[in-house]
Amino acid sequence: MNTDDWIEGCRTEAQARGDRHLLRLCTLHNEAWYYRESDPSRALALYEEGSRLAQALNQPWWHLYYEDWCVNALLFFLYDYQRGLERAVRTALEARKPSYEGFPERNNVQFNLVDAYIGIDPEGYAPLIKEALRYLEEESVLEGQDRYRLLKSQCEIGIILDNPEEGERFAQRVLGFADQDDNWSHALFHSTFAYSRLSWLAWTRADAFLLTDYARAGLQAAQEYPCNEGVAEFLMWLAVAARLAGEETEAQGFQRRAMSLLGRIHIAPDWVHFQAHVAFHESAANWTRALEIRACEARHLESTGRLLDQVRCHLEICRLRDRLGQPWQVQADRTRQAIQRLRYPDRHLARLEQLLRGAPDEKRGSP
Repeated sequence: MNTDDWIEGCRTEAQARGDRHLLRLCTLHNEAWYYRESDPSRALALYEEGSRLAQALNQPWWHLYYEDWCVNALLFFLYDYQRGLERAVRTALEARKPSYEGFPERNNVQFNLVDAYIGIDPEGYAPLIKEALRYLEEESVLEGQDRYRLLKSQCEIGIILDNPEEGERFAQRVLGFADQDDNWSHALFHSTFAYSRLSWLAWTRADAFLLTDYARAGLQAAQEYPCNEGVAEFLMWLAVAARLAGEETEAQGFQRRAMSLLGRIHIAPDWVHFQAHVAFHESAANWTRALEIRACEARHLESTGRLLDQVRCHLEICRLRDRLGQPWQVQADRTRQAIQRLRYPDRHLARLEQLLRGAPDEKRGSP
């Protein structure tokens, strides 16, 4: 039994009994999902409503279902990994109880916990993350959304841990799985993630032609789903590709469309979103504007609990201030403090010291 079958069965039962409360549980998720980009706090509030209602009705599966979606909203709509991790741990422990045997969202609960660790400090938690993914792959029957979640987590951890070939391989597997998926909505949604990471990888390799191909395919998937955040990101990648190709008028047009769309959505963007924006300005050697984008990203990351992203962003601010000839000792101190919060800070401290010595640091697109 998959999630759709379970929900449809509950809906049929609720309609037959005239149970408006159970029917509400069957419809709340779709209502919350509608607000994920325009009003993510409202989406979380609706998931909270579902959790409370399920608890009041003594519906433990529905309670766990909405608790898990609260975690999802905190991590991916609001970027609140501090609250998200605490709730993910609690939810994952609950899901291990025998009473949830056969619950179709049981694996998804575990994937949210894995992704919380990936979002916070993937280097520090790498052994735990890899072991959890190995267990889920080997000990569970993964179909549909579960298979996508596994491949996407494997892709992300590969990219972040400096294994771009592995990241690319898993991104391509997402697309291959999507090609065979009868559920076009799921296929489009998860394809946007794959094309996002493949676009970034193409940019790190300075391959403008491949970047254009991936960004165009991603734009089409994001528009058809629809996912406005994805549309904005792919428009920005197309702006980067056009600028690299010397098509400045076209580049400016893509960039304006992306910025206009971003002004109408409120979902928290992930790290690739900011990479695309910075890449657009750095491709024209506009280091001042690139620094402004990084400063915006730093403010966005405050209090999110995304420790490695904070370090990466602070290091980029140091690099850009140095390039512009601006003083950055205060920023270096702030960066060092951020690095010390990581489980394994040595590699990042070494990079900071390299910058302080004035040694070149041209690693393209460090995640």
